[in-house]
Amino acid sequence: MSLVSIIFPMFFTVTDTMYKFYGGLEVRTLYLAKLLGEDGHEVNVLAPRGSHLSYKNVKVLTGNYRPWDGKTLHPVDLEKDLVESNLDVLGESDAVLEDNHFHYYHYLKSKETESFPHLAMSWDHHPDNISSLPNFPCHIIAVSKWVMSALREKFKNLGHYFYWAYSGLVLENYPEVDIHDKQENLYIFLARFSMVKSPHVIIELAKEFPDDEFVLMGDTLFTQEGGYARLILEESDELDNVKILFNASWDEKIEYLKRANGLLHPGFWCIPAYETVVTDKGLVRISDLAVGDFVLTHDGTFQKVLNKFEKEYDGELITIHPYYATPFDVTPEHKIMTKEGYKHACELTTDDLLLRTKSPNENTINSINLLDYIEFPDAKLVKKQTLSGENVVFRRYRIKFEKSYEYYGEQNRGHPFPEVLTIDDDFIHLCAAYVCEGSTTQDMVAFAFGKDEYMDIWERISERLMCSYRLRDEGEWCEVFLNSRVYPQLMEKWFGKGAKNKHLPSWIWKLSDEYKRKFIEYLIYYDGHVEKKTGIKSYTTSSKTLAYQVKLLAQSIGMNCAVTKGKGYSKTFNSKTKFYEGCYRLRFNEGRSNYLVREGNNEYVKIYKIEKKQYKGVVYDIEVEKNHNFVLGDVVVSNSEPLGWDMLEGLLYGAKVLAYDRGAVREIYRNGKHGYIVPFASTEEENIENYKRAFRNFRNLKVDREECRNRVLEYFDFKKNSYSVYKKVLFDNRNLNKPNR
Repeated sequence: MSLVSIIFPMFFTVTDTMYKFYGGLEVRTLYLAKLLGEDGHEVNVLAPRGSHLSYKNVKVLTGNYRPWDGKTLHPVDLEKDLVESNLDVLGESDAVLEDNHFHYYHYLKSKETESFPHLAMSWDHHPDNISSLPNFPCHIIAVSKWVMSALREKFKNLGHYFYWAYSGLVLENYPEVDIHDKQENLYIFLARFSMVKSPHVIIELAKEFPDDEFVLMGDTLFTQEGGYARLILEESDELDNVKILFNASWDEKIEYLKRANGLLHPGFWCIPAYETVVTDKGLVRISDLAVGDFVLTHDGTFQKVLNKFEKEYDGELITIHPYYATPFDVTPEHKIMTKEGYKHACELTTDDLLLRTKSPNENTINSINLLDYIEFPDAKLVKKQTLSGENVVFRRYRIKFEKSYEYYGEQNRGHPFPEVLTIDDDFIHLCAAYVCEGSTTQDMVAFAFGKDEYMDIWERISERLMCSYRLRDEGEWCEVFLNSRVYPQLMEKWFGKGAKNKHLPSWIWKLSDEYKRKFIEYLIYYDGHVEKKTGIKSYTTSSKTLAYQVKLLAQSIGMNCAVTKGKGYSKTFNSKTKFYEGCYRLRFNEGRSNYLVREGNNEYVKIYKIEKKQYKGVVYDIEVEKNHNFVLGDVVVSNSEPLGWDMLEGLLYGAKVLAYDRGAVREIYRNGKHGYIVPFASTEEENIENYKRAFRNFRNLKVDREECRNRVLEYFDFKKNSYSVYKKVLFDNRNLNKPNR
């Protein structure tokens, strides 16, 4: 037989009867320890001080601390102490299962892979709750097929092995009752009193359906949302058909499960309207995002926005101030990706490290085909043939060139340009000069330089571009004009028009590191400064989008960069006062930073301040394809949660279920057979209306209560359905060269 160690979270003591006080997934893992012990394996359960078990062959090992109380040490430090206090026992184990939140043990094993025993990880939340997996092949047991598929997609090609095993119920904990003895108008809510779970939706139901009875049972554990819970309690006091049971006992829960006709399961979280999100077109307010837009995600790829949600909010916001990133505001329950996985904003401290997004990840390009970007609907685009191959003399005639094109305007005047521009130093220089000093008219691109900025490159560039140029020297400054009707359109499309509207094109991320660096160096040359004593470089722009895009570009080549905004100022001229907004200043540092932690391919930034403030207005959230996260303030945040196991308890006792169509809900029950699945809409108002509309039909839905119960017995009995998967992963797949994927 084998020695197995199971690492528990640091949120509660582990006892034989913990299932009566906490209904989470850890109850399943505790049952796993019991079953392994009964099968003759020696089992170590690593848990907080005060834990004790009486199971056969199961031993409890603790660290120096009791469960997290929300005030003293951070849970990460508690978990670290628990693991380090028992490293000798872990090292002697045949297999280790991490069932905790922050995965400190897998972090240690990633440093010395061969020195640690076989490791398996159970994963019960959305895949975004984990920012990285170990840099060695690892076995991961997902809570559902949906989570497994999302994990596999997110961490594909990294050599990990994924399995799914429903974290079902421990049926021996639930007394058998007559599931047909129901109160037809009784509906229950079993979850935390948190905006994540949205019990306020149930309050809205109660207002519209006064003849039905609603019982809300749950706790405020981990949420730190006392204000929200009090609001629910205050609103319920005005409703005769609502009963609130904070921290309901096990017996109370079973009693209401026996009687309830249905179980209700809503919930989501949000971001205030003024916050900006990084998109493929630059920074966009989350309120202005549209379905179909592409937003930057944690791995440097742009993913499509599938849905957008909004709701009115009156409450507390958390303002997070990371180093090397702009501060941002979120609601307390919103999840932020940290080094230890996702945490609610209200749980963050200045000891946390936030995952910084990778720059957009693209394949390197060496040239650009201008025909991919030029659009002249009123023009005749005529392909012409070169006469000599290089220094071609262009005329108004329709002469066909092999590798160049002409635009014919209203006066039939030819404007030649090459089909393909090779990316080289001159091309990068041209682009940076336009970003800093360029403007456009219909027929030309103009550049204004100080006398110390001008470089004698424009004759060479104009030949490359197949256009004429003109230089006007005014002594202290000079202007360069590129005469063409083609390049004004290109420059505006690529980089924008007007200083405040400048931005970077999508192809900029495909440049080689050499040309990315050159581009930044030219920006600094024209609109920047190098401190003589320190050598620190800075760059200034009035465009917020450009500032943060340049920051991402710098990060992609290993340059640390911080953005600050200067104060605005006023000027009075001819009795008229005009206010000028402050510019954005970027400071580049390629040395080692005390505020930035690099681990593998990931970068994490420290937090220097966390504040709270009141907010009344609209808040938003978005659903993002594939990666299910997006970048806010250069930090990665989550956008969804998979499901709640309260639905299984409801079905077990013959209650029909009403839940939004999110995550693995469709794996839990069948729409129309065991309850209804509610479409998830783009605003809170629509969601509540959808839930109300569905509830009207839900009230009259007749379900086969035995069929509801059998659904759980057939698929969600942990001992029957999932225990074998855990045994297989822990014992049969230690040879990672021959896994069963």
